[in-house]
Formats: sequence, C-alpha cells, structure tokens
Amino acid sequence: MGHAAHYIQPPLGLAAVGAYAEFHGFGVEVLDLEVYSPNYDLARHLESRQPKIIGIGGTTHTRFPAFEIARIAKRMSTPPWTVYGGCHATFTADDTLTHIPEIDFVVRDEGEITFLELARTLSQGPPSPSSIDGLSWRDGDRVRHNPPRSRIKNLDEIPHGRHLLEMEKYTLIMDFLKKPGVSIVTSRGCPYKCNYCSASVMFGTAYTMRSAKHVVDEIEYCLDRLHIQAFKIHDNAVTISKRHVLSLIDELKRRRVDLPWECEIKVNTVDRDLLKTMRDGGCYLVDIGAESGSDDLLRSVRKGNTVQQVVDVLKWSRELGIKTKLFFSIGHLGETLEQAMTTIRFINRYRSSIDRPLKILGIAPYPGTAVERYALDHNLLGEGFRWSKPIEELAPGLVFSNTVPLLLQPQFGREEMKRCRVALYRSELKRLLTSPKAVLEKLREIGGLREFFKVIGYVLKNFLGRYRPPRNQ
Repeated sequence: MGHAAHYIQPPLGLAAVGAYAEFHGFGVEVLDLEVYSPNYDLARHLESRQPKIIGIGGTTHTRFPAFEIARIAKRMSTPPWTVYGGCHATFTADDTLTHIPEIDFVVRDEGEITFLELARTLSQGPPSPSSIDGLSWRDGDRVRHNPPRSRIKNLDEIPHGRHLLEMEKYTLIMDFLKKPGVSIVTSRGCPYKCNYCSASVMFGTAYTMRSAKHVVDEIEYCLDRLHIQAFKIHDNAVTISKRHVLSLIDELKRRRVDLPWECEIKVNTVDRDLLKTMRDGGCYLVDIGAESGSDDLLRSVRKGNTVQQVVDVLKWSRELGIKTKLFFSIGHLGETLEQAMTTIRFINRYRSSIDRPLKILGIAPYPGTAVERYALDHNLLGEGFRWSKPIEELAPGLVFSNTVPLLLQPQFGREEMKRCRVALYRSELKRLLTSPKAVLEKLREIGGLREFFKVIGYVLKNFLGRYRPPRNQ
C-alpha cells in the first residue's frame, strides 16, 4: 500500500569487512550475487579464483541462498574455509553450525576485527580459533562460542570498501527527487530496545559514530566516481546524537558539498530548531518509525516515544518544508485488534500531513529480538522450529513473508490480519475516489495510468475482502 524506492542495497557491511582485511595485507574480492543473473555460475568462478577463505553475508530472508553458497564452495576441488557473518548469523550461530555442516565458522556481532584475526590464523596453518573473541566454531561434534568481542570504538579505522563493489550496478533513485543517490552509514548501535528490532542486540546500546570528516570523505568519493545527486543516511536514527548530526551538517557546509539528503530520525530526539538546522543543511526527507497510533502499544514494544511526539514532528516538518515518510506496522507482540484499528484511524486522520505512509501487516520474529524469544517460548512458530530448517518442513499453519514467518497470536491471528487489511485498503480506495490530488500523487508515485489501474484493481480486490495468506515459500 505504501511505496518505496526498491533497489538492491550494496552490501556495505561485507565490503567493510573485506576492506579491513585488505588494508591489513590480504587479497580480497567481494562478489554480490544479488546483482548477477540467477544462472551465474558461482562454482566456475570459485574454481577459477581458488580462494582459501570465503566470507558469506546475508540476512534472515537470504539465509538459504547463503547456505547454498557454502555448499557450492565445499564442492570445490580444494574446498576453502567458510565463514558466515551478519545479524542473522550472530543470533543463529548454534543452530547454523549444528545443522549446516558446510559452514565452518560464524563471526558474531561486528565482523571486521574478528574476521581479520580468523583469516590470519587460517592462513598460518592449522587453525587455532579458541582465542578469537566474537567467534563461534565447530570443535568436532560440539559447537563452541568464544566470548563476545568488545565494540569497535573508532569507526574511522574501518574503510568503507566501496572500491571492492561494482557500484555502477546499484541504482538508488531518491524518493520524491527522482535523482540518483547512495546510502551512507554513519554510526552503529542504538540505545533503544524496541522488542521487534535486533539493532541494539547486534551492536549494543552504546552509540558509536564515525567522524564527520570520515563520512564526508566517503560522500565525496561517491560524488566524484558515481556522480550522485543526493544521499541517504542509512542509520537507525542519525538524530540519536544531536552533536553528531550537527557536525555532519557543518562538515558538508565547510566542504561545500551541497546535496539533498534523507535520514531516519527518532521523534523524541528532535525539536523544531534541530529540524530547521537539518533542513537548512540539505535534509529534504525524514523517515519516522511511527509504528502505532496507540500510546499503550508504543510503551509495550519499548518504542521510547509518544504519539504526540510523532504529531509534533509532522507539524514542524510541514511548516519547514521537509517531506515525511512514516512506517506503521500492525500485529505487534500483545497488540489487540482495537489498538490496530487505532493505528489505522491515526493514519487516516493525519494522512494529509504524511507524504508517504508505509504500512506493514504482520510482525516477523527476527532472530535476537524479544519477539522471537516470546514466539519460541510460547510455541507460536511450531514444534521443532529452527531457522536452518527448510521452509517446506515448517509448520503448515504459519504465514510467511519471503521465507520469514509472521507472528500469529491468540488475540491477533489470521482473522484480525484480514480485518486490518480490508480496513487499510478501504481507506486507500476512499482517498483515491474522493481526492483528485491523491490520484495525481499516486500517478507520480507509480509512474503512469497502466500501473495506476493495476493498483486500483489490487485495492478493490482487497477491499472486497479476498484475503489469502501468502503461500509457504
């Protein structure tokens, strides 16, 4: 129902791990299979390169292709060591190493130093992984988890690694501007502990930042080589530190980098003055994780802000000429149908102040989150659920979103999802049928009459209540 610029996100985390190893003397190649044909012959490529170590990244949604990469690697004439890392790998290390024999090691949390130390020991002969913090590994039939590694304090020591990627294969067309841009990560960590998000568990609640100089160096790199016309700060919320966002604005001005930019904010970390400074510094769009129109639900999911704070930021943004993109999600842990309908009423009430609302129906219990722990403890994911188990073997009663199950609860299951879906599409249909301005906005958003009528048909189908849960994939 909402729309966002869909593009393949370059694997900046994997590139940073590779660039850090390269900086310390290793030969590195980063291969992003998402930008190649599905028929790409990975086995042939690996045989031609004969790597000694293969680092594999990915997300919960791409875990099965990641496992397949490890299987292909292990069929090589000289099988390499396989190392799996990232957020999903971090929180499923035991499951992965127990059930995916083709993966030798899992790098947990921040990967740069851990992967470098592992590469050093693997290149020197028989591996000795027991002393490497942040590493999980298989010792015979037993899985061992070394102590966690301390957070990296100076992020400026990590190269961005874009030179290792075929950056011309990634096209980010910035929302509303329709100009080419890139994503930039300027910080790690999050002091908030939203129960559906793994960010604070993955990187910790300490908020670490790159220096403004280091960030703008990367922006200028992209400006010179990729000819970007805008950029997106891809942090959890750049305004967590007011000092940080102000230093970025000052550095951009000092170096006369005059580009529009988008960022995500936390509504309880900004005021009108800060938003004005951001707007004057080039910020044209703010992303807001509004989630719900119910204060009770916001408290229960530990969001850390109130509905009124969202309303205030909408008002200030409208006054200052900053566009807004709001994310709403329905089906949270403990959510009732009435709370969900409160969210839908909030969207309808403030729709004219929101430039783009994105509505997500269904909460995924991602690994490492409190939602996942609750779902496992209450057997909501089915008997014997594990993330490494093929989808077709999982409980048939689950609803899936691209290989990730959605949370079904006694008080909020299929029927409640159906009612919310119908209510969302009913309000969208009403808006399109009664507002010429809404029609024009939708036409600009999706790009033409043909696509517009496809949207109308989809909305009508859902308005009539034809709800079918996604098939197990």
